[in-house]
Amino acid sequence: MNEKPTMYTDVVFDVESLSHPTAAQGRVIELTQVAAVAWNRHDPTIPDYELNVFPEEGNGYTDPNTVLWWMKQMEERGFPNWYYVRKHKETLLMAGVLNEIRAFMATVMMGPKKWDGSVWGNDPEMDLTPLEHHFAAHKIPCPWFYYNRDNYRTLRKLVGARGSNGGHDALEDARHEKDRIQEWLERLSIDSKPLVQVAL
Repeated sequence: MNEKPTMYTDVVFDVESLSHPTAAQGRVIELTQVAAVAWNRHDPTIPDYELNVFPEEGNGYTDPNTVLWWMKQMEERGFPNWYYVRKHKETLLMAGVLNEIRAFMATVMMGPKKWDGSVWGNDPEMDLTPLEHHFAAHKIPCPWFYYNRDNYRTLRKLVGARGSNGGHDALEDARHEKDRIQEWLERLSIDSKPLVQVAL
């Protein structure tokens, strides 16, 4: 009897925050939005599965320089204002956000075998590590493992693609990154196929 394949092979996380991890010096950082998109790289007929949650204020360290950077971005490019988001979106306590992530990943990782898919971050230190720090601080098990982590920027370099700045809405950025990852994986798959030897 054939085993049912895992529905989702990849998931990309994107977070918006009020601190750079380096500035936080190991402290959990203030997150304002957490989003993820899961998909099956082999079967485009399977619909994407999405997560988009907004943590309540006061969940971690806020870096003044990052706040100034946000203010400059909003002035020059009209990026979403985290204050506006928190006034107009339903927010959750951080423990609730982490449990939403675990529930999301339970669906992503569902299958007959141990899930060995990829959990992507634009830069894992910016997107995955802050979440892992929050899981540890709340003593809630992180739903992925070190061997699941993959790096969007490394993949971009492998295919020689140019970088592009998102609009700093975590869900829109995650959707964009998912599309690029899928495109680049397909390109690498084509490029890595062995040459057909023609008998003369």
